[in-house]
Amino acid sequence: MSLGPRGRLVLFFHGGHSAAQPAPTQDPFLATLSAPTPTPHIPSNYESGANFIIKDGFTNNLNHNWYNHEYWTELAVGDGKLSFDSSDQDSYATAISTITGPFDQPVYIQADLSTDASTAESYGVLFDDHYPTNEFFVFQINPESKQYTLHHHIGRQWYLRMSGVTDLIKSYPAANTIGIYMNKGYLEFYINHGMIDVYQDSGSDFQSGQTGFYANNSGFHVVVTNFAINRTGAP
Repeated sequence: MSLGPRGRLVLFFHGGHSAAQPAPTQDPFLATLSAPTPTPHIPSNYESGANFIIKDGFTNNLNHNWYNHEYWTELAVGDGKLSFDSSDQDSYATAISTITGPFDQPVYIQADLSTDASTAESYGVLFDDHYPTNEFFVFQINPESKQYTLHHHIGRQWYLRMSGVTDLIKSYPAANTIGIYMNKGYLEFYINHGMIDVYQDSGSDFQSGQTGFYANNSGFHVVVTNFAINRTGAP
């Protein structure tokens, strides 16, 4: 049970058990492919400035700006941070912002994420969320393995769209700054201010849904600070 958008008392059930995705397996053929590295749209010294759509200092949740899709998600907002976890083993947890697209120009999502305990599980940024079809994308990191993944969730199925390994991911207990540049069907992914990968799907508009955060299992809290969605002003 959760207070949903506009303060409505609602029940969010993702068909009962919301299973965390299995560990990704890298396709050996895809690993041999190479592509030109594009010029990053977001410089390493990027600052959001005043051109933001949302900039949340996480003072409180009195306006119900944050809610969860699952009844087993425990969510708290205050003291400059958002914290959430799953109370159900082998089930994921989400924290969703009521701010939704579509946005009228390219945007850049950025937040600092950490955990309150060392974990072998992944966590990250959820975007293009469409409820009640239960479809969304998750870009997440694993500080233990240094792996990152992009998954597409449709119904009850997970589809791995992208994966890789980078030393830019910091180990526990350090926070990791995760950024995603969105321009309709084109995405750039940033970890600690360095671009690490791109993904493109000409048939998609990644700016059309809601944005939030994701934890892939129970046993730890994801802690979020310095969250902002910014207009970049240029394609």
